[in-house]
Amino acid sequence: MIAKTAFHFFINECQPLYMFYLGWYTVVTHSACFDRGEMPRRAEFMSMESDDYQACVLADVGKALFTFTQNVQGKCVVLEQNPWGYLNLSGLILTVAMICNMMAHIVMERNALKAQGVKFHHTSGHYLSFTFKMQGKAWYSALAYILLGYTGLAGVYVVYHGLMNPKYAMMFLTGQAPSILLCAYSAYSLTRRHVSVFAMGNLFFKSLHFKRTTTDLIVQSNDALAVKVEQAVFHAHHKQFHFIEEVIDFEKSGFLGSTHEERIEEALFALHPKKKMADTAWRSKSAGDVEGYAKM
Repeated sequence: MIAKTAFHFFINECQPLYMFYLGWYTVVTHSACFDRGEMPRRAEFMSMESDDYQACVLADVGKALFTFTQNVQGKCVVLEQNPWGYLNLSGLILTVAMICNMMAHIVMERNALKAQGVKFHHTSGHYLSFTFKMQGKAWYSALAYILLGYTGLAGVYVVYHGLMNPKYAMMFLTGQAPSILLCAYSAYSLTRRHVSVFAMGNLFFKSLHFKRTTTDLIVQSNDALAVKVEQAVFHAHHKQFHFIEEVIDFEKSGFLGSTHEERIEEALFALHPKKKMADTAWRSKSAGDVEGYAKM
């Protein structure tokens, strides 16, 4: 189960980070190739087919992107200055650092719960609560804004460099715009968080088990799951309880109610927006004393 949780965390919760780097690598690669592609060919490569020459340039640039060395002697091009290596490696270092930090925190959370005899996996309320709590941490916000600031400054440099040649400026911008926008959006999305209406710190919420299919494991983020649960609660207020049943596994959640109505009630208490109310009201079995949710 831990493998599924790690897989879901990397594929969905870390998605803005690796999407940022894939976009950034494309931006830097194309900028470097565009820059080097304007250089005249060496005499020994004049007879080389255009596609073969471009592939050769791309291979040389690809090597240059993963070194801080300034004087890069490639087969087809020579880079006496190599700002592209700094741009690519700095973006890679920031991305890897944040992913490793996030993965380290989820491992620590999992080990802490394991020591308490609590299972931690991608269907549990503990996991959902952890990711929302992590996004509110100071270190997460700091790294997210550092990445956003880096994207802005480095992006300006790349665009400025491309505009230095007016003859090809429009070609450069139209070719690079999608990748630059992908980087900017990915970095910006890390600074934005969906504040859930639920008191995820309460014990009953953490004990919940949500229904997640194999497809959900691949494409459904915890933020998307939280929105789906919020919609299910809204429908429950209009007597449409099947939406709650579609997102919460009553059996695995350990509900004690003997009737269907009682289990629905337990689910709504666990999803209460006020932690204190959720912690105490469920035992009383009196929804009338609880602010926020009316008895169904």
